[in-house]
Amino acid sequence: MVPTRAASLHLLRTIEDQRDGDRAVVLPDFVTRAELHERLFARIELAGRKAPPYTEEEREALLGVSCRAAIDAGADPPFHVRPGLIAAMLEFFDTLKRHQKSIDDFERLTIGKLDGAQDDRGAERLMRQTRFFAAAFREFERRCAGAGGVDEHAMREQLLAHAAPHPWRHIVIAVRDRAADRYGLYPVDWDLLARIPGLEQLDVVVTDTVLAGALHERIHQWLPGIEEVRAEANASDRTPPSPFPLPPFPLTIPLTIFRDREEELAAFARGVREAASDAGSSSLDRFALVVRQRLPYVYLAREVFRSSGVPCQMFDALPLAAEPYAAAVDLLFSFVSANFARVPAAALLRSPHLRFTDVAGEPVRAGDVAALDRALSEASYLGGLDALDRLVEAWQHEGSRVSKAAIAGALVLQR
Repeated sequence: MVPTRAASLHLLRTIEDQRDGDRAVVLPDFVTRAELHERLFARIELAGRKAPPYTEEEREALLGVSCRAAIDAGADPPFHVRPGLIAAMLEFFDTLKRHQKSIDDFERLTIGKLDGAQDDRGAERLMRQTRFFAAAFREFERRCAGAGGVDEHAMREQLLAHAAPHPWRHIVIAVRDRAADRYGLYPVDWDLLARIPGLEQLDVVVTDTVLAGALHERIHQWLPGIEEVRAEANASDRTPPSPFPLPPFPLTIPLTIFRDREEELAAFARGVREAASDAGSSSLDRFALVVRQRLPYVYLAREVFRSSGVPCQMFDALPLAAEPYAAAVDLLFSFVSANFARVPAAALLRSPHLRFTDVAGEPVRAGDVAALDRALSEASYLGGLDALDRLVEAWQHEGSRVSKAAIAGALVLQR
């Protein structure tokens, strides 16, 4: 087991470099943690029928249906279920299972800590959320079992219950646990490898530095009775590697260290302005800022780029669908501070944390918000309550070409 496929290629090259002469070498199977369950599952036989593994898209679709079924059954969540939340819920479900926690454990432990929910609105919302999660996850497990496929957790149950006719008899683990390595093994993976039928030898290869940490204690908890053996290096292993030749030309990739994210964004904005000016073009669609953790940059980037006069477009607006309820307060502040402008108004109406209704009590639909956004743009609306009142009054006159959906959204915004 290796961290990544790239690591397997490096290990393969090392084995080839240390091969003695032209003799043939039998290579092992290289697998990562993401491939472990499917590779093991492919080796067992279940009465001549092999259920296909679910894809992530199929699992998200099943969980989405399960969420709607849980709501229909009376487990109403304190928020609107959006696609971004479905993906976050699926990740949370997998995390529970991978840490050997059942849905009943999650519900019991969470609700047990929320005493006084009758007098605390926050605790009451968390209890509703917990009951919704538990109901949706139970329905999700039922639908996964009845849809004819298997996920990682169902594969694990089958692997422990059925022995493979030709199992892997020796597994070497060259990764750490998940707490210290993003490519490492979860507690449930160690449990699987300790109990899977047919496995005769399990080796865990670590360095002294890694073993000196908390991994030493945890690995004895997962694999009680494991024997510790120090591997002595051979003379060939002590040979220093050949030096890597440097390119004959100087590297042209700039590496810059910034004090914080705001300074990083400001420097990027200056670079964009300079590059656009040198190119003699005002087109900015050839510049991009790619970050690993998008959430800390989402709101800061808007303000920094606006103050720098650099228009921007964000292609991953997912965080708003999965961040805490404080995002609703941020949207309200942005709406007011922008003098009720068009873009903050549309973002506010689309928020999954708030529920807007028209005069008849019907919820505002996504089509109404889109129509309102388009109508405000065509009217060159720049903000201001007085300007909004005049627009709504003009749109309601007979002969107006503005759609009823846009008028409905404007009336909600006006209220």
